[in-house]
Amino acid sequence: MTMAQFVDGWLAKHRGEGTTKEVYESKIRLRIKPRIGREKVVEVTDERFG
Repeated sequence: MTMAQFVDGWLAKHRGEGTTKEVYESKIRLRIKPRIGREKVVEVTDERFG
């Protein structure tokens, strides 16, 4: 499973307010997916964010 797939699934199940979900979606789309979206979840480590 890639990080993009993981965060998409997490966001789909998130039970917060609409505005909070919109902010999360934006951050995922603009920051997480471009940087680590294609990496496998099991391969993401703290060093990746250093």
